[in-house]
Formats: sequence, C-alpha cells, structure tokens
Amino acid sequence: MGMESGELGVAKAEEAGEVLERAGLSGNSYRLLFGDLKEWSKMSSQAKSKPTNFIHDIAPRVLPLIHQVVTNYGKNSFTWMGPKPLVNIMNPEQLKDIFSKICDFRKPIANPYIKLLGNGLSWHEGEKWTTHRKIINQAFHHEKLKNMSAACYQCCNDMICKWESLVSKEGSIELDVWPYLQTLTSDVISRTAFGSSYEEGRSMFELQKEQAELAMITVQSIYIPGWRFLPTKINKRMKKIDKEIQASLKGIINKREKAIKASEARADDLLGILLESNLKEIQEHGNNKNVGMNLQDVIEECKTFYFAGQETTAALLVWTMIILAFGSSYEEGRSIFELQKEQAELAMITVQSIYIPGWRFLPTKINKTMKKIDKVIQASFKGIIHKREKAIKASEARADDLLGILLESNLKEIQEHGNNKNVGMNLQDVIEECKTFYFAGQETTAALLVWTMIILDRFAEGGLKATRGQLSFIPFGWGPRICIGQHFSMIEAKMTLSMILQRFSFELSPSYAHSPLPTMILQPEYGAHIILHKL
Repeated sequence: MGMESGELGVAKAEEAGEVLERAGLSGNSYRLLFGDLKEWSKMSSQAKSKPTNFIHDIAPRVLPLIHQVVTNYGKNSFTWMGPKPLVNIMNPEQLKDIFSKICDFRKPIANPYIKLLGNGLSWHEGEKWTTHRKIINQAFHHEKLKNMSAACYQCCNDMICKWESLVSKEGSIELDVWPYLQTLTSDVISRTAFGSSYEEGRSMFELQKEQAELAMITVQSIYIPGWRFLPTKINKRMKKIDKEIQASLKGIINKREKAIKASEARADDLLGILLESNLKEIQEHGNNKNVGMNLQDVIEECKTFYFAGQETTAALLVWTMIILAFGSSYEEGRSIFELQKEQAELAMITVQSIYIPGWRFLPTKINKTMKKIDKVIQASFKGIIHKREKAIKASEARADDLLGILLESNLKEIQEHGNNKNVGMNLQDVIEECKTFYFAGQETTAALLVWTMIILDRFAEGGLKATRGQLSFIPFGWGPRICIGQHFSMIEAKMTLSMILQRFSFELSPSYAHSPLPTMILQPEYGAHIILHKL
C-alpha cells in the first residue's frame, strides 16, 4: 500500500519514516532520492540471474527486497520507493478493512506511463469512479456474461483443435503453451469486447502488449516529473502506439454509436453494452452530455478492458497448467489410485471367504487380475521413484513431498553408514511404503472428511459462510472497488481448463526452465514447455 505524501522532500521523507516507526513499523533508513530503489534493482537482477528449482515459495525471487525487509523487520514493516514509504500489510483482515474504506485509503497516484495502458475505472476516484462503475457494471451483469460464453467457447475450441492437429501419431506433442494462452485470452476479449470488430481488436492487443513492455522499463527507474515529454526513443514510441490505439478505438466506437442509435446493432458485447448503458445514463439526465462518459472516457475504458482482461487471465491459466503439469506424477498418481481402489475391492471379496493356504497361487480370475494390477502399480512406482532419485541427487528437485522426503531421508541414512546399501530401504521397501501411503492416506482421510461434513453440515450454505468470511486469498481485491471483471475472468478460465482437461493430460517438458518473471503481471520468463497427451 503506497502512503501518499506528495513529492516528499528529504525532511518530509524522514518525518514520514519517524511517524511509521512510532506506529510500530520498521524498515531501512531513508536514502536520498532513491530510497530502496537501487537495492531493489540490484536484488532483482541477482535473483533473476540464478536458476531456481520448482518451488511455490517464489517471494525471494519475484519480490526479493520486500522478502528481505519482512524477514529482517517482521510483518509490520515498510520499504522506500524513492521518497515515498510503502507499508506492507500482511494481515488479511486489515487488508479487507483498507479495501472497504475507499475514501480513507485512496489509490496511490499512478506513474503517467502506466496510465497509457488505460486510464479507466481502476484509476478514478470520487464521483467519476461512482459514475463509471455504475455504467460499466451493466456490461458485467451475470446474464450478460452468459450471452458471451459462446464466444469464449469458440475461442477455446479453436485453440484446442489447433493443438490436436499438431499431436503426433503417438498422441503426444511438446508445446510452449504460453503464447497460445495469450492469443486465446486476446481473442476472447476481442470477440466479447468488440463483437464483429474483433480482428481490429487483435491488432490493438499487439500494440497494448508492446506498450506494457515499454511501460515496465520506465517504471523500474525513478520517475522525474516532465521526463515523459522529452523526445527519447521510448517516449516517442509510446506516444506513437497510443495514437494508433486511440485512432482505432475512436473509429470502432463512433461506428458502433451510430449503429446503436439507428437500432442497427445489438448491444451484446462489452462495448455495445457500455455504450447503451452510457446513452441511457445521459438520457435519464435530460441529454446532459456532462453526465456519463465522453468519447475519451470510453476509449480509456476499452484500453483497460484489454490490458486487465487479457494479461491477467492468461497468467492465471499458464500458472495453473504449469502447477498441474509439475505434479506430472499427478496423472500417474491418479491412475495408481484407481488401480489401488480396484485392488482393495477384490481383496475385500477374498477376505470375506475362508482363507485356504496356497489358494492365492491358483490361476483364478480374481487372483490373475490382482497380480496384473500389482505388476502395473509396481512398475509405475518404480519409474516415479527412479526419476525422483536422479533429480534429488542432481539437486534438480526439492524434497518437499512425502516421496521426496522419504528418499532424501533414506539416502542420508545410507550415507551415514558409509554408503552401505544394506542399511535403510531398498527399492522394493520404498515401493511398498508408497502403496501404504496411498491406501492408508487416501481411504482413511476421505472417510474422515465425508463423515465430518455430514455431521457438521458446515458447507450446506457454501464455503464463504462455512469459513465465516475468514478468507486470506483475495486475488480480485475486496470491498466497493473489487475487480468488476472477476466473474468474466473466472468463467473464461474455468471453461478453458475444463475443455483442455477433457481432451489432454499433460506433464512438464524436461526443457521447461522455471523462472517466474515479474512484469506488469507474473509470467514464465522462458515460456511454458509442456508435453500434451491426447486422451
């Protein structure tokens, strides 16, 4: 959260630091002009220069300075972005309180370069925000979104059909899915925002993408008032891009407004609904054009649709696929679970009859099936274990799951006894322990959960009520300014993932390099190389 204090001089910056310290917050001492920016830049470069294993704790890599400050000073801490202090709010309840009090806690003044991506609803305050929110809200009503689901389905289906056409005869293909997902989400926002004009929308996406990359370069240095007016290479390119986007949107909007007024176009996409809602607002105030949005306002909202609606959903999809693919062993694991389940059912049949010594060696139908299942399970576990052992010895995998911890602990035990392989567990021992993990860990916990839910009936009225609002994951914000497009994004993401999972299983490619890169959003620096297997 940025603490607004204007263009703070040295004295004011130091005074602000003292106020924060008296409030029980700690942080680095203020350094003239730059604050923590130089250290931030240096630590970010160092973090990106080092390879990383696949871990979920990515804060040291993507937010190294904040991670260090929180480690050194605790959760009640702050950093310096130039002469402005930024307070770290780590308590979810405090965050929700701040998000709810939009008049007391205003958004920090944005870097002017960032506003080139869309000076829309997300940056407005006061009466202008209230008016724009009211008008735009009509476009994201649940019924309106349902009408847009067909366009989303068509875009998803086009992408998946393209993947299927690339699959080899063996039914597999290695792809970098990141550019495909970016194209998908740009197509979805183009179709749902501009309808039949979506081809023009696609060209604007490319321009917005370049604009975002240039904006990121500018915000990583100290903002000097007036610098954006100098004829630098970046400034000139950003102005040119903005002019092209403005001109394209102006043409689309004027054409659509005329069609809506003449009742020649249906308002069934975001732009159409926005223009119709805006026209209604103006008419309700006696055709007063000072009410509602003017042409420039509509252009800025369209730019915001593009950036917020495309980049964020693409990032959500790519990281979800990477995480699912990382547990590649999750597909193997799922098949093992199904086999174990069948094995348990057959075992139950046998134990319900009198046990006759030696009967299990006879070639009965049940005995043959159970032996076949056990062979498949053993082979699956053997492959997973060998693969993981090699990765752990080569320091290419962290031992942060039960199998990894078991193998690492076993390896340590063997090494402590002079690499005597008669000590510790052999491969068969590990396989048997894994089978036990599966049966004991899954069946007993599932039974515990289902009976707990039946007895308590906590979730009868939904998860939110069951948790009594004690949520700690708030990706779309909270309170009056909660993201207006959250349902649009989630419908798109859920539809895409469900369609992919119906047609493919997937695993991470050996060529995948895990490197989360913080730009305007968090993206995979070297792409998302995944091996798709057609189902």
